[in-house]
Amino acid sequence: MKKIVFSIAFIFTILFSFSKNELRLDTLKYVEIFDMAEVNPTFPEGMSGMLKFINRSLIYPRTAQENKLEGKVIVKFYVDIDGTIKNPVVLKDGVGGGAADEAIRIVKSMPKWIPGSQKGKLVRVYRTIPITFKLNDDSTDQQSSKLGSTGQPSTFSTNDMPKSSIVRIVDAEVTGGEETIKKYQQSITSKIKKTKEEKDKKITVKVSFIINENGSVSDATIVEKNTEDKSILQKILDGVNKMPKWKPATFKDKPISSSKILTFEF
Repeated sequence: MKKIVFSIAFIFTILFSFSKNELRLDTLKYVEIFDMAEVNPTFPEGMSGMLKFINRSLIYPRTAQENKLEGKVIVKFYVDIDGTIKNPVVLKDGVGGGAADEAIRIVKSMPKWIPGSQKGKLVRVYRTIPITFKLNDDSTDQQSSKLGSTGQPSTFSTNDMPKSSIVRIVDAEVTGGEETIKKYQQSITSKIKKTKEEKDKKITVKVSFIINENGSVSDATIVEKNTEDKSILQKILDGVNKMPKWKPATFKDKPISSSKILTFEF
């Protein structure tokens, strides 16, 4: 009798566990996160505010500083409908020495963003930001005691942060403007052959990429697509990464890293 009761209880426990998992999975299925929205989330004080926040908060990891490691850490997260940052992950750690952990810590400590919206309704939206770790040549031990490390941390390659909320930021651009970009996009898509199944289908692919301080393009990432053809997606990514140099964005007349999104339709 005891064995029968135990068996029934065991089976009930398993069924209850499955029931909870199904409920959890069913709940998660309806949590939609947009790669882009009609109105994307923004930091409360805009880009300049984010620059100041990161530069004020970031502590250059001692291991990275001692080994003179510099570069970018790219972090992806999503902004919830209440503006909180959720699930930050490192897409690329181009520094090492603890920089990835520090980048995640900074992103998690950010204040609530202004959430994104789609058709007038608040939605969850992914965001990707590059954080640059760059050492000053003239860093001193006195500076490091204030920062908790040696060297002066920076984001978007900016070491001289503003003392006021009025900041002059100039966006990246290409010689020839939009017309040049369109021609380059056409040069990429003209080499792509659609499959028979997608021959009559209008393919749309949106690509996010980083424009570095020297104007070169890197870290092309698909953020939205309506095709699963890996050949098409790879050709677009390769084409974007091989784009000619841009005139980089500037902050107080100094070049900084920035990001762009291009939409390919063909």
